[in-house]
Amino acid sequence: MITVDTKTEQQGLIGTSPPRLDAWEKVTGKVLYAGDMTMPGMLHARILWSAHAHANIQSIDTTAARALPGVHAVLTHEDVPGPNRYGVAVLDQRVLAQDKVRSFADAVAIVAADSEEVAREAIERIVVEYEPLPGVFTIEDALAPDAPRVNDGDNLFQHTTVRKGNIAEGFAQADLIVEHTYRTQSMDHLPMEPEAGLAYVDSMGVLNILTATQYPFRDRRQIAPNVGLPMNKVRVVMSPVGGGFGRKDDITTEIHAGLLALKTGRPVRLVYTREESLFALTKRHPFTIHYKSGARADGRLTAVEAGRIDATVVTASELPRARKQGLVEVYDMVDMGIEVQGNGFATSRSFIKSQRDTVLSALKGYVEAIYYINRNRDESRKIIAKYLHLSDPEVLDATYNAFVKTVSKKPYPTLKGIQFLLDEVAGKLPNAKTAKPEQFVDLSLLQQLEKEGFFSEMAKRYP
Repeated sequence: MITVDTKTEQQGLIGTSPPRLDAWEKVTGKVLYAGDMTMPGMLHARILWSAHAHANIQSIDTTAARALPGVHAVLTHEDVPGPNRYGVAVLDQRVLAQDKVRSFADAVAIVAADSEEVAREAIERIVVEYEPLPGVFTIEDALAPDAPRVNDGDNLFQHTTVRKGNIAEGFAQADLIVEHTYRTQSMDHLPMEPEAGLAYVDSMGVLNILTATQYPFRDRRQIAPNVGLPMNKVRVVMSPVGGGFGRKDDITTEIHAGLLALKTGRPVRLVYTREESLFALTKRHPFTIHYKSGARADGRLTAVEAGRIDATVVTASELPRARKQGLVEVYDMVDMGIEVQGNGFATSRSFIKSQRDTVLSALKGYVEAIYYINRNRDESRKIIAKYLHLSDPEVLDATYNAFVKTVSKKPYPTLKGIQFLLDEVAGKLPNAKTAKPEQFVDLSLLQQLEKEGFFSEMAKRYP
């Protein structure tokens, strides 16, 4: 008979707080990040960034930089052995700017030298002649018919539309319509560790790149073509990452450090300054979302019409440079918690939650008004008597009872139909203040009363 011990060491960890394997080295400062790593004979790299947001490049003169003692390599677009383009969504990023620059984040030239100081001086000696062009700095500017074309073709990269059901019918059935435009700014992830990479060629001719990245294999697919090597001759090693948060999804130092290592035959380390990290790297995109929701008073979402525009800086990166997404014509939703979103970003979800909360807040005021009418007979009778000028108790009772029967019916009548009650109730229920009848379905009090068949005898007395 074989006995199996099902109590494993791993199960014994449940309920405990085992320390992270890398925690001790990190808190004691012993861990080596890419920017801390060194190798014998290592060179230091720097980048010459664009001096303009948008400009044609007329000439690049590297003569003075190459002549500086201690400089081992100065590379421009002419020195890229493979295609001078890379990217995740589309190949719209240049390794080194060629015909024009499209943002201040475009690298024009790279240098490898014996020290950081020599590399910086070499960068300052490179002379670039530009022809400045009009820039595009907002979503609205980018989508304007006469906007300067930053990349090849249109500034609008992708337009996606989703439709379901009859949007007009959905809004016609709504007791409540809420419409807002939401905006958010571009946001930097600001990890503590700036972007850094160390590249070297080993004895087997393999280009090794140690870098703070979140996608080493995806990086390799982009690096290999640009440096002119087959995939099996490029190895990307993920060094300890001092914060990423999605920031280190994209190529940063890898291709530039790799090109310099191949050119010089020596290890090359490239570390961004904090300033470079802030202006040269991809950001969380700014969004503009216009959201229109229709809902019944019983909480049923009848229609959603929404449009979202994302903007990136020049390149598509993970997303288009200006993606105009239509989240439109979604009809007959029974769950108020449903989220319609364009991509996975939390920013987008926060807009949807804000819109949903606005709808629920207004509906809550409506429902509370109905609850108040049902639970506060005497006060409600006074309100009805005031607005309809009723003095006969029997007529008042009949009117009140008929009205309770009307407003308790599901789906509830429109807010316009009980405007005269909301005016009074709003002063007693804070949430009801958000329910402004004039914002909703355009039905007058008389039309609503006639539709329901009540108060026909008293309607003519309504002022």
